[in-house]
Amino acid sequence: MKNKINKRKKAIYTTLAVVFWLVLWQIAAMIYGMDFILPSPLKTFTVLLENIVRSEFWKSVLFSVTRILWGFLLSATLGVLLALVSIKLKIIRILFDPFCSVMRAVPVASFIIFVLILFSSEKVSTVVAFLMGFPLVYSTVSGGIDSAPEKLLEASDLFDLGFFAKLKYIYFPHLLPHITSALAVSVGLCFKSGIAAEVIGYPVGSVGAQMYIAKLGMNMPTLLSYTVVVVLISALCEKLIAFLCRLPIKLREGIIKKQNEK
Repeated sequence: MKNKINKRKKAIYTTLAVVFWLVLWQIAAMIYGMDFILPSPLKTFTVLLENIVRSEFWKSVLFSVTRILWGFLLSATLGVLLALVSIKLKIIRILFDPFCSVMRAVPVASFIIFVLILFSSEKVSTVVAFLMGFPLVYSTVSGGIDSAPEKLLEASDLFDLGFFAKLKYIYFPHLLPHITSALAVSVGLCFKSGIAAEVIGYPVGSVGAQMYIAKLGMNMPTLLSYTVVVVLISALCEKLIAFLCRLPIKLREGIIKKQNEK
């Protein structure tokens, strides 16, 4: 009952916060008085409705989203796997810890320019998304491994528990919150960096290219309509990741509950 009340309060507070920022946006647009530079929320919503019925709009969104998600999936898979393998092979940590530290410090613009020199503009969002997501996922999961319960690990060594058994019974339950957090943050970062790469690289038919055209034409409503769609898709991906990561825990709790009932 208490959880339901807290969720209801959170929903109310979130709604009030959204209304506050929309009102502030509307006031700023009225003061500025130029829709083509700072459109009102209503103007932006109207242009968004006009765009979402156009096939070209969704082709651009699909072009960018698929490529960015490929980069994210590659970074997530490789980051988690390498971090887990580093439990057994310490050489992984020796090689990749300093590499990821450097990667996190390099400006996104440098990544984009470097990738554009080596690859075609169509691949720039995938490669940049991977380069931005991988260090975050690997470092977060590695940090979770370092904070694993030592007493349980000592007990597992005492009873000669195998590597995969340790992963299943000790590391996986401990690392799940770390993996969830890393993937949720990483997917948002991949979308931001991927779209930025497209704006600079200008791959034809992408969201970034459409944003650049809107910028040249001083068409802010169109720019904001693309931004709203990308933000919503990114937020949806974060929610989906959180749901999928919680699924094993819910399934295990359901199995334990059924066994207790019997």
